[in-house]
Amino acid sequence: GGAGIDCIQASPKIRFCTFRHNWSSLGGAVRLLCESDPQIVGCVFDDNRATQGGGAGSGGGLYMQAHCDPTILNCTFSENHAFHIGGGAA
Repeated sequence: GGAGIDCIQASPKIRFCTFRHNWSSLGGAVRLLCESDPQIVGCVFDDNRATQGGGAGSGGGLYMQAHCDPTILNCTFSENHAFHIGGGAA
């Protein structure tokens, strides 16, 4: 999961990044697990995909597990796709 960034019990500041053309089974671009609470500010999520193989295929741009509480401000989600749920985010 998380072809661009995979956070496991981590809370980084992710600012002004572009996530484009990433592919993964959960969180095509970014996956947040186990109480990760990052700040995601001014980022672009474009043409990322959550694929069927090896996982649920959810969260084309961003996948968040329960108990994660990110701050997401001024981000753009466009043309993201998911096999199951949440083309932009799940």
